[in-house]
Amino acid sequence: MASVLWRKYLHYLQKFPLRTMAGTTGTLMAAGDCMSQLIIEKKPLAAYDGIRTGRFFVIGFCVFGPVLRGWYLTLDRLYTGKKLAALKMMATDQLIMAPFFVGTFLTGMGMLRMEGFDVTVAKLKRDYGTILLNNYK
Repeated sequence: MASVLWRKYLHYLQKFPLRTMAGTTGTLMAAGDCMSQLIIEKKPLAAYDGIRTGRFFVIGFCVFGPVLRGWYLTLDRLYTGKKLAALKMMATDQLIMAPFFVGTFLTGMGMLRMEGFDVTVAKLKRDYGTILLNNYK
């Protein structure tokens, strides 16, 4: 059964790469938030914030999935077949895309929560460095 699902996924990834990557990223981000709420934050099911999980899906589907698809294709074109390609890809990703994505994530989530500009900027100033540092760890 699992191999059938995997083959179907690969088929859709080849036939509809952008939509499939967007859907996959949105789903993984939503699943990550779900696990965070239930396992890490230990929220009871009655306190589960489905709207928050929906925000993660939306930003993954609409922003991160499409952008990451293009970014990873670019990294492949730049480094595939070159010496230390994997290390160069990782370094480029962490030095260029990680800082951009942390800011994009914080800003995007602020917009989806309909927070004001001042609130979003304050959260960026407060959280950006800590999140980026933890990403690098």
